[in-house]
Amino acid sequence: MKTEPVSLELAERDESTGRVEAFSDGIFGVAITLLALEIGVEEYQGATDASLLAHIAELWPKYLAYINSFATVLLMWLAHHQMFKFIKKPNSSLILTNGLLLLIVALVPFPTKTVGQFIDTEARNVAVEFYTGYFLLVNFAFLLVWRIAAAKSKGLLHAFATHEVVATVSKSYQIGVLINLICFGLSFVNPWLGIGANVISWIYWAVSFKE
Repeated sequence: MKTEPVSLELAERDESTGRVEAFSDGIFGVAITLLALEIGVEEYQGATDASLLAHIAELWPKYLAYINSFATVLLMWLAHHQMFKFIKKPNSSLILTNGLLLLIVALVPFPTKTVGQFIDTEARNVAVEFYTGYFLLVNFAFLLVWRIAAAKSKGLLHAFATHEVVATVSKSYQIGVLINLICFGLSFVNPWLGIGANVISWIYWAVSFKE
């Protein structure tokens, strides 16, 4: 069976690869958890059933930001998991670049809170531009990590990561950068176009994702 060599390669991968991936999983988990902490109704005087229901409904921008960011970070984690299936051993450059990616991912709750707080105000333009621009930065970081991992001179990938496989994965990351660049550009035309394109992009990646 074709899967046997792949399974053998995975079993033989460097222990440090698993440690890097485990640490990365923890950061992704923390980032997703922190997203939920931004949602809540502040305590106020004279609360009634009707007023509380109204306050909950008024939080719709935060719900939108949370769902969009949760889905995006989840897909990032899946992409990261897929990437490390090809990596046999990391070097210091890969570990540091992956650390840069995680630094950016860990701060995703910041643009999420910003867009959730200001998308329904006169400051929505800057909020959405910041939000879509931030995810563009994340995609650039992903591409950089893969470029370092896939460098032929480094020998960091498994043997089953052929030239064709590397080219296909590289193309997918380049498409991700392009899609997020479009989302970022549309946010300058109309903030709702930027958010809408961002939502459509993660729906596309979720539907097209293959193990």
